[in-house]
Amino acid sequence: MRRFAHSTILALLVLLVGVQASSALAKKGKPADDTQSASSASNTDTAKAELRATLALANVKLSRLALTEDSSLSDAKDTLSPIYDRQESATKSALDKLRSAAGDKAKIASAVAAIDAADDESARYLKANPVPADKITRRVTLMNAEIGQITKSPDAYLATLEKVGVTGDAFAKAKSLVKDAAPKKSPTTDAAKSNPDSTDAAMTARAQIHQLMSPRQLKALDAQLAAH
Repeated sequence: MRRFAHSTILALLVLLVGVQASSALAKKGKPADDTQSASSASNTDTAKAELRATLALANVKLSRLALTEDSSLSDAKDTLSPIYDRQESATKSALDKLRSAAGDKAKIASAVAAIDAADDESARYLKANPVPADKITRRVTLMNAEIGQITKSPDAYLATLEKVGVTGDAFAKAKSLVKDAAPKKSPTTDAAKSNPDSTDAAMTARAQIHQLMSPRQLKALDAQLAAH
């Protein structure tokens, strides 16, 4: 897959695959026969492909948002928006086929190939247009940093808001939004980290908090996030 990948998403991929592999080893008992080994390998490949598709869909979502937030990307937005629409549709279709393959190796291989090819068009555009590619990368990196603070370090995020001048009623509202978006404590740390509901809640809170802020404060927030 020739993806336009972001370091945070790749780090998440490594983390989740690592957790997945560790889980598989933990469950391993006596040595499996060749049939069991082949089945296990197939299941692992399918799980990895499903994870790649899920992360690709998240990448499209964040990249679309980056195009919306950076006015200097208006020309790229006109071109990339329909490309991302096609990529999202192709990825979802391939993911559905993968999940319904029911162990059929040919169907699994076809679905995996479709998942890996879904972003070819956007990858070609971004490779040929490094300036918007770099701007999207930078914006997505800042979004990931902000979402990460909301979900993992809400107190630090609120302190950052205060540092950039968010005060009074705006700060009180932001504090309430962050509290509502912060994931509830879970007995399983890895489950909490990978909970898509938490990420969606954080993205919603982020958008609402930005509406409370002035352009000057938003620019200062970007600078603070980039420094961490």
